[in-house]
Amino acid sequence: LAAAADADYETALARHTALWQPQYRDVALTLSADDEKVAESNETLLDEAYEEAADPALYEKLWHFARYLFLSGTSKDGNPFPLYGLWCGEYGLPWTQHVANENVEILYSGAAVSGQFDALRGLIRYYTGQMDAFRENARKLFGCGGIWIPAYTAPERLNGVATTGPAVDVPVILNWISAAGWLSSLFCTCCRYTGDRELLKQEVLPFLIETARFYADYV
Repeated sequence: LAAAADADYETALARHTALWQPQYRDVALTLSADDEKVAESNETLLDEAYEEAADPALYEKLWHFARYLFLSGTSKDGNPFPLYGLWCGEYGLPWTQHVANENVEILYSGAAVSGQFDALRGLIRYYTGQMDAFRENARKLFGCGGIWIPAYTAPERLNGVATTGPAVDVPVILNWISAAGWLSSLFCTCCRYTGDRELLKQEVLPFLIETARFYADYV
């Protein structure tokens, strides 16, 4: 920011474009052969989808928009992409935590298909970096080995204290044991797409083993 403050807009834009455009365009997808359809507004395509069926041009735009959001909102060294998106109109945001009883998995379900491997690596790093806390959860709540991941977690940098234990006093959430298993599927998908054996060996496989250990004890 300090370097950009002394630059005019065109200089700053050129620097920004050179940094991010290659990442945005390193994967391409074409679903619609109709250039006129692709040029239609989002609102027009949405109205048509509500009335009849979604045109491939709409799915193509949504795919590109998801890539833009991932590049803007997370990275391999950052926190996972939050549920509410990238921008909001207020500071007291609800749902700033990461909710792994559906929402995290849906957000990241298409990340590998669109080449967002850094985003997936960031997600893996976030969860594998809290294994000691997840082991404590499994031991204290269920008397089991391995790991139990609560549906709700929050990173340390969000509030000064990481939220890694049971945070919601609702039985259906407190006793829900499927977060680690569902996340394991995402992590394996990332390894299959990338062929990253180091990631598999150092982070994903230990996570899978701890997950399996919990389920074996629980059963």
